[in-house]
Amino acid sequence: MIEKVEFIPLTDDVLFKETFGRFQNILFIERFLEQYFHLPKGSLRGKVIVKMESTLEKGKYKDKNSRGDILLYLDDKIINLEVYRIFNKDSLDKSVFYSNRISGTSLETGTEYNELKPFMSINIVEKVEGLELSDEVISKYRYRDKDGELTEKMEIVIIRLDKLKELSYNVGEDELITTLRFIGAETQEEREYYAKEGGEYLMSVNYFLNGFMDDEFCNTMFTMENKIKETGRAEGKIEGKIEGKLEEKLEIAKTMLTDNCNMKKISKFTGLTIEDVRKLKNDLKRESVV
Repeated sequence: MIEKVEFIPLTDDVLFKETFGRFQNILFIERFLEQYFHLPKGSLRGKVIVKMESTLEKGKYKDKNSRGDILLYLDDKIINLEVYRIFNKDSLDKSVFYSNRISGTSLETGTEYNELKPFMSINIVEKVEGLELSDEVISKYRYRDKDGELTEKMEIVIIRLDKLKELSYNVGEDELITTLRFIGAETQEEREYYAKEGGEYLMSVNYFLNGFMDDEFCNTMFTMENKIKETGRAEGKIEGKIEGKLEEKLEIAKTMLTDNCNMKKISKFTGLTIEDVRKLKNDLKRESVV
């Protein structure tokens, strides 16, 4: 008999990072960013690299190990994705500090400062305490002086789930809002409801969560692409390969190796040869020894 742990909301820091920092859910991350930036569906397919500042090693929720931030690398920007049960002055200071640190370390030696990619910190917040922030569901903040904006390259985004919950649900509402309702769901029934309303991407993440909360869950869960294929709800044909630069394919292959995916599957998805994947796997082993 499979034992399930009690319901844990996605605003739990560990569960959020374990869910959206994993390769299995990269299609959801891509879709979330498409929703946020109002881009056509599928326009970011294979164009987002997800990195964790600490390696994910858990097979199920009750396992414990250290966590890092979810960093999303796009061609034109870097995004730090965080969730907070309570967002206060300390949280804001942390967000500002991380923004400066991560943005600064992304600049390679010898590169001009004007080539620094814009950096965004997207903070999904359940409750705000001790801060005078906008009452809007989504608000954006940049560095500025009294006369105007100083730069567009640093932006902190606050997404307030507490303000979203004050709004009545409407069938056919903006897809991003339904996604945020799913993340902020406080019961299993509520999460199931918004998963169905949100379509295949939310259904697939919910499928992952249901398995991840099982005591016998392992990393061989269906990927989001397999789930979409299985239900037949995919829009258009999924080829199973990605297009992009070699560096991007290698980064994705590293993530898949970290999640214990087999080499044949990695080769099929990234387009790398089995020999390339095997060499990468051996390189990672040597690095871990060092």
